[in-house]
Amino acid sequence: MEKTIKTNDDLLNMLDAKFRPEKEFWNPFYSDRERTVPFFKNLPDENLVSYISRLRSVWSSVR
Repeated sequence: MEKTIKTNDDLLNMLDAKFRPEKEFWNPFYSDRERTVPFFKNLPDENLVSYISRLRSVWSSVR
């Protein structure tokens, strides 16, 4: 049965139905941590490093 697309939500729902569920792609993708993928580095998160650096800067200026 064909469904008429009348709204943006109808369009998004139709497009979502065409793709596989996210888990089917991302779970296996992230489970193999030994693959050579540029963002699979054994490093701390850049945002966390930046946050801690700013905290240290604030604390050193308070002393």
